[in-house]
This record gives sequence, C-alpha cells and structure tokens, in this order.
Amino acid sequence: MARIVRLLSIFTTDRRLNGFRLWAKLLLIVAMILPFWSPQARCQQKVGTAASPFLNLVNSARANGMGACAIDLVNEESALYNPGGVGLFHLNRTIAVAWPPQSTKWLPTHTDDLHLNSYTLSAGMSSQRLHWGKNPLLNVSLAFAFSRLELNFGTGAIVSHARDRADCYTVAIGADYLIRVGIGYTYKRITEDVTESWYPEGPSYSSSFAANGEDVGITVELPLWRVWRSKHPQKLLEPPPAMQITPRYTYVVANGAQGGEMLPQRYHKGLSLHAKYVKTGCSVVDMTLVGEIEKPHLDEGKLLKGGVELGLLEVCYLRLGKFKDDPLGSYGADVNTLGLGFSLNGLIKYTRIIEHMRSSRVRLRWLVANLDVRFDYARYGGEPNQALYDTKFYKLTVSL
Repeated sequence: MARIVRLLSIFTTDRRLNGFRLWAKLLLIVAMILPFWSPQARCQQKVGTAASPFLNLVNSARANGMGACAIDLVNEESALYNPGGVGLFHLNRTIAVAWPPQSTKWLPTHTDDLHLNSYTLSAGMSSQRLHWGKNPLLNVSLAFAFSRLELNFGTGAIVSHARDRADCYTVAIGADYLIRVGIGYTYKRITEDVTESWYPEGPSYSSSFAANGEDVGITVELPLWRVWRSKHPQKLLEPPPAMQITPRYTYVVANGAQGGEMLPQRYHKGLSLHAKYVKTGCSVVDMTLVGEIEKPHLDEGKLLKGGVELGLLEVCYLRLGKFKDDPLGSYGADVNTLGLGFSLNGLIKYTRIIEHMRSSRVRLRWLVANLDVRFDYARYGGEPNQALYDTKFYKLTVSL
C-alpha cells in the first residue's frame, strides 16, 4: 500500500501531469475492484458452463474477420461483447443501428437448421456535442443500448421449434481527457423455449428456461501523441500529427450469473495497437493489431484469438485472423478468418463532398458529415470437415 501512495504522489507533484492525476487514481481503483467483481460473490452461487453456450458465439462480421476478437470493438455492437466500448463510441456518435441483411447459418457443414441472429440499437450524447463545458480537451458521454442475440433451431422430426435468446440492456459512460476510458454494464435476460412433437399430428410438449446475467467491462485507450504533448499543454490544441499510434486495453467479465449454475461465465482480456497516417485531415492508411484471451470461470481451458485490420482512406478494409480452440474442442481446430468492410463516411471524407455544399445548408452539411453507412462481411476458413468451415457473416450498420 505504501508503494501505491508513493506512486500517486508522483502525479500530484508535477503540474504538467495534472490531467493524469485523476485518471491514475480512478484507474487504480477500477483495476483493483474489477478482477474481483462477480455476482456470484454476492449471491454465493457457483456458475457452471453447461447451459446457454450460445452466449459465447460471436455474430459480429467485423470481429469475426479479425479472428473473432470481439471485445476490441468500439461501436454499437460493443453492447454484446464489451459494454465499455459503447461509452467510447458515443463520445462522437449520437445514434446507431446494426442489423444483419440476413441471418448467419451456424455450423453450415453439419446442418441447415441453425441460424444465429443479432441486432443492436444504441443512443448517447457527449458534452462536446451539447457544447457543455469550457475545456476543449474534455469530453464525457453517457450512452444506452439494447441488443439481442438469438439462436434458432429449425423444424426436425422430433423438435418442432427451439430458440435461445439473450436480451441485453447496456448503460455506459465514456471520458476523453488526454486518455480515453469507457466503462459499461450490461444486464442480460436469457430465455430458452422448446416445443417438441413426437408425431406430425401428435400432442406437443413445451418447456422454457430463464436466467439473468451481467457483463461489466472497461476499455482504456492511450493516444501516445497526446501523452507526448502533455509536456507542453499549449500544443494539445494543435491539430493531431500525421502519424498517430494508440494502444488499447480491455477487460471484461462476461455472463456473471444470478440464476445458479446455468451460465458460462468467462473473463476476457484484450490488447490492441492502432496506427494510422493522416494527411490533410483524412486518414490515408491505418492498421489495427489485436489479440484476445478468453478464459472460462472453471479453468477448463482458454481460447486464444488474434487478428489484423488494414484500412485504406477509411473507405475499405481488409481483415485477417485466427483463433485457436480450447481443449474442449467446442469450435474444432485452428480457424482462419477473412473479412472485408466498406464505409460511406470514409468515402464522403475522401471526396470532400461537404466542402462543395453551400454553407447556408447547415443541417444538410451536418447530416452528410456525420452519417455513416457501413457494410461488413466475414468468413471462417480452415478444414472443410470442420463444423465452422465456410460460416459467413454479414452486418449493415447505420450511425450518426
């Protein structure tokens, strides 16, 4: 404890680092509490991994293109995988909707009856968008999101209908002051409905299951150029440099259960490095390297994931990745991933359409500058005999 006090005293003796003083204390408190956070500690219940395995499935086209590294996402889909990312996303976005043009056929080499669906809706507001505060370097956001993950089973000889569904309600906050921090909480309502019929004209039997779960996550971004300029505060208001490098760390406790031994609780740790080159205010090329470790609560194995994303002019993206299965073999062997993406907002910036619009059309100029329509695609590779081989993902996102 004495070492911690001495460490904090460093931040209080240098006025040039006043911006980091509060952050250091807050992050230290969160880092000490979060690893021990668990609903089981409060309700004295043990969590197993037998039921609701669909909660571990990733239905994000962007994440699956990068080896299924979902917790690194900072967009509206973060509500399903990392609630802290929602707070960061709404530092400069007001509303977003993600909907798949079609459902994902799950385990396509084994069956045609499994379909994985998900959609999200998020809304938030930041102090800069409301023009609150006098400090141009400080931006704070508050965001809410609703998301749904659903796995539908088709009609068979015995089971006529089955569906697993998780409704997620997320609240998150984000803060941007030299460094960026997002903290979020998600409450999950998990249901399972099954209708069985032994004969086409015979009697039916219905059963259902319900449980509650919780996710909590934190994401920290450290723009290195801001840290460097903090030694000369007057330079912080100048335009960002051409080369920008930002590491990001994420920690998530997923599926903490209130419903007994029913939910597969997991711990996720992710580290990524984002670098981009900017010229005349537009990104020319950017690259993201990301890695993730997913560790089950009962230590029966861990899942390793990694990927890379290459972007050109913030318009088109190429993604590659791989994830290695845990010893249980629930996903098969090594799985290679490929993904593509397209952003309308990047195209608008590159073509500079807004500069040719009349300045009197204020609302139209704002809409064009902030509207983004994004399409993402991903595909699982590997061996043709693997269960996940040739699984395809599609996602369409509209945000302002």
